[in-house]
Amino acid sequence: MPAFRVGDVADADVVTPVPLVVLEPAGSSAPREVPAPGSALIARFNLGAAAEAEGAFVTAVSNLRGNFFAALAQLREKLAVGESQ
Repeated sequence: MPAFRVGDVADADVVTPVPLVVLEPAGSSAPREVPAPGSALIARFNLGAAAEAEGAFVTAVSNLRGNFFAALAQLREKLAVGESQ
């Protein structure tokens, strides 16, 4: 598999299944303001995106776990009250 670097020039035409607009940070800001209609937008990636996603996932799982154990405790209380009657 070839390794590509920023600034490499394609030896052949690039063919994609969807239209693309590739933004160049050093280039004009005009394409950023008005992307081509119906085209996909490719931008530099966010280095912190994986950490943000992981943090959101851990928080969601932690909340679900807390909710589960709270519901389990309520069920145990209901069952304990039912057995004592």
